[in-house]
Amino acid sequence: MDGARVGIDATGAIVEFDDGAEHLLGHRAADVLGQPMAEVIIPEPLRGMHADGMARFLRTGEAFLIGRTADLTALHADGTVLPVTLSLAITSQDPLVITGVLRPA
Repeated sequence: MDGARVGIDATGAIVEFDDGAEHLLGHRAADVLGQPMAEVIIPEPLRGMHADGMARFLRTGEAFLIGRTADLTALHADGTVLPVTLSLAITSQDPLVITGVLRPA
């Protein structure tokens, strides 16, 4: 998969933030690794949906977006909201890592 790659662990902390993500989202990986992904790149109106989806996945294993592609928005470091296409996959089970690939929409 090419594009901007952002991976999170089971707590929602950023564990992967590649060069493409730095370019697209305006953050340096060193500044965001370990930070809550929802607070870094998800616009405020979508954070509740993300939290609900993550909680449901951890509780039941059901995930609406994993294995699918969706047009959403992402928050740039400068505060602007960017339209993106997001594809999610589980890239590690133990420990859990969910990786999103974002592309400008």
